[in-house]
Amino acid sequence: MLVQVPGDAAPPELDPSWRAVLAHDWLAGTRYGVETIFSYGPLGILVAPQGGYVPGFFDARLDVEFVAKLVAALALLVLGGRLRRRASRAAYLAALVLLAPVFRDATLTLTLLGLTLGALREDPAPDDEPAPAWTFTARRLPVLPVLVAIALLGFVKFTYLMLGVPCVLALAVATGRRLGVAGAVGVLAAHVGAVLLAWVVVAGQRLGDLPAFVDTSRQIAAGFNSAMARDGDGTLLALGVLATLGMLAACLARALSRGWPGALGAAVVAAGTVVVWKAGFVRQDEGHTLMTFPVLAVLAVHLVAERLPAGGLAPRLPRALPVALAVLAGVAATAGALRSADALGYRADTARGLLLYQARTAARALLGRELLVAERERKLEALRAAHALPAVREAVGDGTVDMVGNEQAILYLNELAVRHRPTIQTYAANMPGLMELSADFLAADDGPDFVLFKLQTTDRALPTTQDGQALLVLLRRFEPVLAEGGYLLLARRAGGDTSEAGGDPGDDGGADTGDAHEVELTVGEWFELDELVDAGEDARTVDWLLGLDVPVTLWGKLRTTFFRAAPLQLEVRLAGGGEQAFTISPGLVATPFLLSPLPLTSEHLADLYAGRPMPRVDALRVVAPADDGSFGARVRARLERAPELVPRGG
Repeated sequence: MLVQVPGDAAPPELDPSWRAVLAHDWLAGTRYGVETIFSYGPLGILVAPQGGYVPGFFDARLDVEFVAKLVAALALLVLGGRLRRRASRAAYLAALVLLAPVFRDATLTLTLLGLTLGALREDPAPDDEPAPAWTFTARRLPVLPVLVAIALLGFVKFTYLMLGVPCVLALAVATGRRLGVAGAVGVLAAHVGAVLLAWVVVAGQRLGDLPAFVDTSRQIAAGFNSAMARDGDGTLLALGVLATLGMLAACLARALSRGWPGALGAAVVAAGTVVVWKAGFVRQDEGHTLMTFPVLAVLAVHLVAERLPAGGLAPRLPRALPVALAVLAGVAATAGALRSADALGYRADTARGLLLYQARTAARALLGRELLVAERERKLEALRAAHALPAVREAVGDGTVDMVGNEQAILYLNELAVRHRPTIQTYAANMPGLMELSADFLAADDGPDFVLFKLQTTDRALPTTQDGQALLVLLRRFEPVLAEGGYLLLARRAGGDTSEAGGDPGDDGGADTGDAHEVELTVGEWFELDELVDAGEDARTVDWLLGLDVPVTLWGKLRTTFFRAAPLQLEVRLAGGGEQAFTISPGLVATPFLLSPLPLTSEHLADLYAGRPMPRVDALRVVAPADDGSFGARVRARLERAPELVPRGG
């Protein structure tokens, strides 16, 4: 039920494309934090759910899949082994059978938490019922292999790296209580050693790149909350709130009434609860909520059924209280998991077929891998034929190419020499520092020779804000070659940036020439660009860059920390009539981006290169929810005349 065999080769779509990039990066030994920056780490593609077929990578991916899922099964059995009554074990097994087919990312979260709780385990009480053979109840798990597993999982995904911190601290405290300060220090030192070995030996990374990996991963995580936030089904949100608060309350009651063993386990469960809540409900859709609900459903059974001696600050607190809270959380989590799974086609009438399909596919991967590979190869060839770009291939030749957009798989299907920017997809450049890295990469003389461009955004974002600095570099340093299959092929200019006003897009453009204007916008009110030009001059003839300093209130910061950012929009009034609203975030608009002219399609970019008429902006306003209070009432804006966007002549 847990094994997920990689599917067919990636079509040119958003999610399959980043998986394809990470698989090829693994084969190429790419440096994470420097050459690749993403929410998944260097080991992520080895266990990423729903990874597609990549020649030369399939065998390694399958081998790691089986090993990882064996460890996951061990962790789940460890969690089951903590249960002290037959009825509890029966409920636990029922939850696994019901939900395991839709665990996906939840599998690795439960692995991390299960192994940690297993290493924190107390010996069973004398009056506990005998444990069945499938559980592990006699002694706690050895701490050292658990630390190694935590270190390895930390380089699968940044989320697991962060969740590993409270897990390791809990293990250090537990060991310190048994062996003294030296034991606690030994656990911390062992974990640091395991992290370094995992990074250098297993992931094949350079030791000096580790700080950059942590810093850039932190930036992506920080930007994701506001740039990628999405509302979802209200019923799922209500179930998520109920399950999360119920779990946290149950953890608190358990910590107060069961002494330090209960407190340590409760702290680990509470940390996992917060992490999966954020994973599921920042960008709320059924795929993400399945990162939350199955984990909480399994952990709720653990909290209900595990018996610990009374103690702590409130030893007389009724045992029924944490149990009742955990039951409430478990029921809500199970309902949420089933509702999320139903939206993805997993229902009672389809469960048997899905389980049989997963079992057959896993068996084929074990016993008939050659046939499975041959089948994947046939489908790969068909996909290559369907998405062939012969004119692009001929024009690029042996040159290197990047894709600005979110369909990087098209590069691999056409077997081009990929040299991608660090933020591998457009939406991933969601903070100023990440956008600067992307722009610098494209502007460098040793950057890609060509760029395949397709204007793509997520969640109605303003097109020029996602990777907006890279767009400015494309205009200054690249020129169109041809259009094919909905893509525009750009080539690096032979002479670089040939304009008199050349320079990097992040430079202060007109700041030294009086062409930059600092203005204060009132949220919700229109600002006319005519106010910035001299009498008799038409603002529509001016190319404008815009940067916004959006003040976030204390409430807004708290909301972003514990939930998701409030929605923020930039509305523009176009010349000739018509208004359009776009999603923005403070991180996306902090650095100058192209406001006018405003390309809204890939064809508009070709028009911009050719000097043809483009959509232009007459006025703008920032719009925020009036009843939320996440943002200040005034926004500082920097509007500056852009130097010649596209070099002419020279």
